[in-house]
Amino acid sequence: MSKQNYDSKFCGSLPISFINQVQSYGFLVVCDLSFTVQQISDNVSVFTGLQHESFIDKNLNELIDKEAFDSIQHTFSSKEQTRFSFTLNLLPHISTATFIVVIHKKDEYFLLEFEPFNESSEKGFRQIYQQIQHASGNMHQSEDLIQSLDIAVKELKAFSGFDKVMIYKFDEDWNGHVLAEAMEPEMESYLGITFPASDIPKQARELYLKNPYRLIPDREYEASKMYPVINPVSSGFVDLSTCNLRGVAKVHLEYLSNMNVKASMSTRILKDGALWGLIACHHREKKFLNFDECSVFELFSEIISNRLSIVETLINLNKSNQMQALMNSIIENIYSESMLINAVDNCALSIIQLLDCTGMAYVSESKIKTFGTCPSIASIHELIIWLQMKDFSTLYTTVSLSEEYEDAVHIAAQASGLIAFPIIPSKGEYILCFRAEILQRIDWGGNPNEAIQFNEGLKTYHPRHSFEVWKEEIKNTSQPFRKYEIDFAKELQRIFIEYRLKEQNRR
Repeated sequence: MSKQNYDSKFCGSLPISFINQVQSYGFLVVCDLSFTVQQISDNVSVFTGLQHESFIDKNLNELIDKEAFDSIQHTFSSKEQTRFSFTLNLLPHISTATFIVVIHKKDEYFLLEFEPFNESSEKGFRQIYQQIQHASGNMHQSEDLIQSLDIAVKELKAFSGFDKVMIYKFDEDWNGHVLAEAMEPEMESYLGITFPASDIPKQARELYLKNPYRLIPDREYEASKMYPVINPVSSGFVDLSTCNLRGVAKVHLEYLSNMNVKASMSTRILKDGALWGLIACHHREKKFLNFDECSVFELFSEIISNRLSIVETLINLNKSNQMQALMNSIIENIYSESMLINAVDNCALSIIQLLDCTGMAYVSESKIKTFGTCPSIASIHELIIWLQMKDFSTLYTTVSLSEEYEDAVHIAAQASGLIAFPIIPSKGEYILCFRAEILQRIDWGGNPNEAIQFNEGLKTYHPRHSFEVWKEEIKNTSQPFRKYEIDFAKELQRIFIEYRLKEQNRR
């Protein structure tokens, strides 16, 4: 079986940020830029005893104490940030409770998320700081990335009390591979398991770039609706993409139920501004973390991101230095020859080493010279014809040639991966670097082909019921090419073309 993409175009097209519902652990207020209430979630009565309709058209200064209101106004007038948190009280005739309020500034309105503040459950700043400092120090002293991630999941489990904490990394097709796990002994382990991209489709992944974490304290919560349904400011559903209280799609609640999980939390891990992976937490019973506790997860994700950058920088620096020395030697050998064919002869084995390939072929005027392990001469001739038909003028790379060129299935053992250097493509002059097939065995968390199941009529759909390990063997695929290998290949192509043009001019 060749490699498949298990991302879900269907799930990725659903507008989940406009769900217009909120979870039950807090209530949501939408104000225009003058802080006049335009919308409110109808569960506000649970927290205040007042009907939701009574809040509409009230100014925020009629609901909270003056000191808090002045602080909010000052913060938003003097800062460029778009998200802030405050601890404040509503006016006594509304509620005597204290709330943590997270405020999101949009172009046309503000979102205010109210969450009850329980001082008795709060951990002191010093205690939290010492925990984070201790964990961070251990992570940076660890020998490799996996050891750092193991420390992170153990520390986060101890801090939060979740039954299971995992860290998984997205691959190039957005499947998630579990790299580290800390859990209660009786839970099912997912360490080493891969979850298909459809479990967290494109639109859900994009929301992690806007909001650092996603908390679902109770999958059996009763959803609250926004009142009025349409936002008077935007004349549409309110955008809840940055909102922690945002309601949860039914299919995801069913997914958690199938996993025997009642509460979950996931926190993004970014690398170079892109989504690298997630910290995923599961609990078998209902479990709530307040805003400050969730912020610890956000901070841990930044520590992990920094660790990723440090580890990758060190690895790439060492490898780059070694490869650059080899590249310099190749360039020197190329320019020491008067003919390209002789230069290729001298440098072929070094180029194979530089690009981590298993074979190389130089094709010129229908003559083929091979080095290392390559397909047959006849197969290479056919491959050149295909490349000419595709009219590739720039460097061409693939890790699964048979996905694009059907006849390559017969040469997959020698040439599943390919870097093709067009030198004079109109005359069939190429340098081809091959990578052999690498058989891959993937342990999936359930059958990825059954990730989404539609009812008759295709009106409703459900997630898979089983997460039992489903084994898949991937054929006709090579190891992926690293960025620095592609960069070296582009530079070699430039040198070969330049050299060939000079050679022609001398004739």
